[in-house]
Amino acid sequence: LSFLKPNRKSRGDEDPAVLLVDDDADHLFLIKHRLKKDGHQVLTATGAGEAMEVLASHPVSVVISDAHMPEMSGVEFLQRVKSVYPDTVRIMLSGHSDIDILRKAINLGEVHRFFLKDMDYEELGNEVRKVLQRKKVNA
Repeated sequence: LSFLKPNRKSRGDEDPAVLLVDDDADHLFLIKHRLKKDGHQVLTATGAGEAMEVLASHPVSVVISDAHMPEMSGVEFLQRVKSVYPDTVRIMLSGHSDIDILRKAINLGEVHRFFLKDMDYEELGNEVRKVLQRKKVNA
């Protein structure tokens, strides 16, 4: 499996990106459009396997993942991201206010923030901007 042996480019090769993972193409488009307004490089994937391949080939600072995906849960996916790329900030989105998923994500330390999909996209954009500014200062 390609994600077991990261083959990321060095940080100097390209700016770190934001990776959006969701099987809903409309939702991917809306968030990508919002984040690109702030000038972020935005990569997308429609599932966990594809997302791990993107992570293995690109420097990614922030992963924003849906909680419900066909291949595996968002919690399981973000656990994998955390184990292979521990410095990557992880944000989870859900279309439902599912307390069990939220509890698992927070208690397992898999997420930095949790947003409902019906949120104000400006709030998500502001959070991504803050995270990337902090990472730049600490680099």
